[in-house]
Amino acid sequence: MSRPRTPTQILQANGSFLRHPERKRAREGEPKPNAPLGDPPPELDREQKAVWRKVAAKIPLGVASDCDEVAFEILVCLIVGFRQRRTQNVPQVVGEIAQINKLLTQFGMTPADRSRVHAETTVETKDDPWAQFLSPLPRTSST
Repeated sequence: MSRPRTPTQILQANGSFLRHPERKRAREGEPKPNAPLGDPPPELDREQKAVWRKVAAKIPLGVASDCDEVAFEILVCLIVGFRQRRTQNVPQVVGEIAQINKLLTQFGMTPADRSRVHAETTVETKDDPWAQFLSPLPRTSST
């Protein structure tokens, strides 16, 4: 299994772009989320909407956004199906359990994965005159 791609924010914080500027150029067109995850889609039934709200409240801040809605909807539907089969004493489908686990991992919702998921948790402060003043000073190399 290949190693997961390191988030851009981590490379920036570690100074990787100073040592390897080609990495930064390769990520210049990286898309940015437009909005947070939001409310469940109207197509979901009542139980799925309840699971959506409950699970969304547990996602680490800044991880899920509007562009993750489809993956999150799949996760919600898989969880609801898992619970329904469990209450009806129907055997679980191993592939679905693996899919649930993978999606939980991608959203940083397992103990081991919380340390691997990094998200921007601050709000944009473009119009805040104090933002520039309070931001950390850039590192300078002394020769």
